[in-house]
Amino acid sequence: MEKRKIEPNDLYEFPLPYDVTCSPDGKYAAYLFAFLNKEKDCCESELRVLCLETGEEKVLTATRDVGAYKWISSTEIIFSSRRSNPAPGSTDFYILSLEGGEAKKVLSIPRVCTVPEQLKEKEWLILFKAPTDPSEKTADRAEEGKDYWTFTDKPFIRDGEPLGQRRRMQAAIYLEETKEIRRISEKYFEVRGCTTTEDRQKILYFGRNYEDSEPMFDTLVEYDVAEGKNKTLIEGGKLQISLAKYVGEKVILLQASQLKSSATENHDLYLYHRDTGELELMAKPDGMFTTMLDVDSVKTGGQGVKVSGDCLIGAVIRGCRTVFDEVNVTTKTIRTIASVDAFMSLDVFGDKIYTFALENYQLTELYRIDRKSGQKEKLTDFSSDYMGTHKVSLPEKLTFFASNGEEVDGFVIPPVDEDKTKKYPAVLLIHGGPKWAYGSMFTHLKQCLAARGMYVIYCNPHGGDGKGNSFLEMVDRWGCEDYDQIMEFTDECIRLYPGIDENRLGVTGGSYGGYMTNWIIGHTDRFKAAVTQRGICNLTTEGLISDFGDRVMKQSSGDKTPWNKEEALWDHSPLKYVKNVKTPTLIMHSDRDYRCPEIEAFQMFTALKQTGVDTEMILFHGDSHGLSRNGKPSHRIVRINAIIDWMGKYL
Repeated sequence: MEKRKIEPNDLYEFPLPYDVTCSPDGKYAAYLFAFLNKEKDCCESELRVLCLETGEEKVLTATRDVGAYKWISSTEIIFSSRRSNPAPGSTDFYILSLEGGEAKKVLSIPRVCTVPEQLKEKEWLILFKAPTDPSEKTADRAEEGKDYWTFTDKPFIRDGEPLGQRRRMQAAIYLEETKEIRRISEKYFEVRGCTTTEDRQKILYFGRNYEDSEPMFDTLVEYDVAEGKNKTLIEGGKLQISLAKYVGEKVILLQASQLKSSATENHDLYLYHRDTGELELMAKPDGMFTTMLDVDSVKTGGQGVKVSGDCLIGAVIRGCRTVFDEVNVTTKTIRTIASVDAFMSLDVFGDKIYTFALENYQLTELYRIDRKSGQKEKLTDFSSDYMGTHKVSLPEKLTFFASNGEEVDGFVIPPVDEDKTKKYPAVLLIHGGPKWAYGSMFTHLKQCLAARGMYVIYCNPHGGDGKGNSFLEMVDRWGCEDYDQIMEFTDECIRLYPGIDENRLGVTGGSYGGYMTNWIIGHTDRFKAAVTQRGICNLTTEGLISDFGDRVMKQSSGDKTPWNKEEALWDHSPLKYVKNVKTPTLIMHSDRDYRCPEIEAFQMFTALKQTGVDTEMILFHGDSHGLSRNGKPSHRIVRINAIIDWMGKYL
């Protein structure tokens, strides 16, 4: 049977396993398996388990309504589910035994919360987001949260969240017998990470304690379950913390930074000695745990690091691949175990890593990796049905040295069924971030473009992840080295691939890639079509409205602000150069995107219209910044079709 070309609607056919964890005895791997429901236009998940001895897979839930789960013993799993239509603002939890029988409802917690972790009998640790000062409803006046909103915080909104009162992620203990929720974090503390000791008698959490403006630095707190008391281990104002884990009995491993050079610099590894309170700098690795490469054909979710004995194992971007590093807090060494094209989640049991990953241009599969040898073993075969019936064009790596001496990694995907005697259009893709990176794994959009007879070219320019702090530095450099390297990469592609028609070039990107698309069309007319997605055109408005506003301003301009050096942000804003644009441009955005708010799209759209550029705009309703990865299925398909159609029209 002849293989079919990949189409946008193939999104519904992709296998989407995610969030793998091993049973406490190491006999099973549980995970969630997602399905895109075309009729309901949503994503639904079921719970599955794989016997690691026999390879037998079993679906545990009869309905696809599982939210999240945890092992509570070697044979029992607790999971959240909507099957009983929980009351608004509540979450129902069920326990299911691997030994058989129906799932039993055990908890109904009056909060939208994480899967509870049992501290002791009938006491559970939960995290949930809630208003810090709930308003009273009164019959004789307008209702706050419905008729009006009061803003007191900066940032005043979070990407994808509804407008509302001041809210914080809170850590609390749920008392099953009395149904009391006992908050352990302070009223205005935003919890950004939480874990427990192995005996669950200590709770470690970090986050930001503020009433008005969110700081850049975190506070580290330990809660004693028996005593019911908090102890501050590291005061705010010293470190920005991205990871905190108990490792062994004596230390807490921190991934953190003093932010001395950049808002996006890679974090260092510290050891907090629990007996003395001493904070020791252990290492300055050129990479960070729990980062992911840019993918669009997966379901994300699950843990990115795991403690095993005196080691922490986690995933780090290095070059264009994801590596698994092992940090030993006793020997104070870091060792690379293995690498994959991209990863989604991992767990560790004994001397094995279990990870959902993309490898060898397959879709998501479960792999077992030996921690000593690094040898990989594929445990599932979810991809073969789809990959065996569809044509793909494999990416070819193109690495070159830019004019500033930096090595830049890129890739070229030729058109499907390419005729070497013909010329084809090429579409340049630009990743988000800029602290992000492309790799060689399967991505849906790239293959859809290649299936329509286009070259797809993409690279990781200056500012991207995987090459250390010096490569990341972007203060006063947005639109500088990154632009130069992208243009030089395009030149290299044309030089090395005679099938590319240099008169039929298109460009597209999302987030920072949308910013760079806007920048490119204001600085060159070599591209005949552009699609800017969830992008930025004005660094001043982005810095003042985005939920990442402080970070964007510091990353792009350091300590410069619109009120102390306004030209610094304006000089690096694509909107300043819109008078130069000649390229037909499609703008795509979402109305619940608060990372790059829709005002950025409307400004660019209006400016291009006023300057006579052929421009259209598509605004998706209800989706946030992550539309291309986790938006409504129908919206994701419209997005890909719109890109294909715009490129096809002008190239």
